[in-house]
Amino acid sequence: AAGRGADAVEQRIASEDWAAAADAVALEGGALVRRAPETVEAWLAALPPDHSRRPELMLLAGQLAHGRGRLAEAIEHCRAAVSGFDANGAPPFLRFAARFALADISLALAELADAAALGDALDRAGAGRAGGHRARGPGALRGGSGAL
Repeated sequence: AAGRGADAVEQRIASEDWAAAADAVALEGGALVRRAPETVEAWLAALPPDHSRRPELMLLAGQLAHGRGRLAEAIEHCRAAVSGFDANGAPPFLRFAARFALADISLALAELADAAALGDALDRAGAGRAGGHRARGPGALRGGSGAL
């Protein structure tokens, strides 16, 4: 099934239906960001800038940059993802994922105060809900429950 997903992304990019291509990259990229980073990087590079600035794609770009050791770039992309998700009222698990990625990079840079502030923000976000945050797997990004 992963091959069909990747093929669908390639087809959307080839058709230059940029909105559909961005949707497809957002849907399939998370599953490949660690296993096939070159593929995801090529998909993001193929998108026009006005489509690649979506928060979910900025988060992918941040994850890629982090994996390649480009930490300053990763921070920039993840901050943009956090801002974008906050601005568009994204579901809590997406806002959590972006903040978690940003905190992870902050720790790698030994920016402990920044990481602690992000941790506090995550705690406050879950404080009012019964059961707090529930762990979710990658399937949650595709609309499945993904509950762990």
